Amino acid sequence: MVTQELTLLNSKLHSNGRVNLYRKDYFDRMKWVSPVALITASLTLASLFYFDLIGKMTLVISSIVCLLLFLSYQLILKRARIAALKGDTIILKGLDDHSTVTSIKSVKQARSFQILGIQVTRLSYIVDKKQRSSLVFGSPAGLQSATATLIQHAKKWEKHAQPQMG
Repeated sequence: MVTQELTLLNSKLHSNGRVNLYRKDYFDRMKWVSPVALITASLTLASLFYFDLIGKMTLVISSIVCLLLFLSYQLILKRARIAALKGDTIILKGLDDHSTVTSIKSVKQARSFQILGIQVTRLSYIVDKKQRSSLVFGSPAGLQSATATLIQHAKKWEKHAQPQMG
């Protein structure tokens, strides 16, 4: 299965076709998780306090924990990107719709791992002579391979596709 996916990737890269490394609806859902969770937690804490099921100290501690979780999630979202490959370039787009387009050669490291059943790929790359890092969430639509595997394969393909000087 992986060999078929890499062959398909090779043909799309060779024909300068776009390979999306994400599912279409996944990024939109990420935008709404944090605000909905914060509102739900706030209403739950307010209700528990109103009905005297928790005390003031528990309310303060719970509120601080919720706020810290919210801020952590916001920091992760700032680094969250969706990725696509097209020819020898990688296109990264953030929640703010700001896009970064760079050569696949600029990717220094791509590592995929799972958190709560969600595939996360950490990309380290260089843009304008500055080291950058992004988190790509989700797996490529219709593919079984990890995003990091596809990016590493695209880098190898790009090296072999360059005309050799001699």
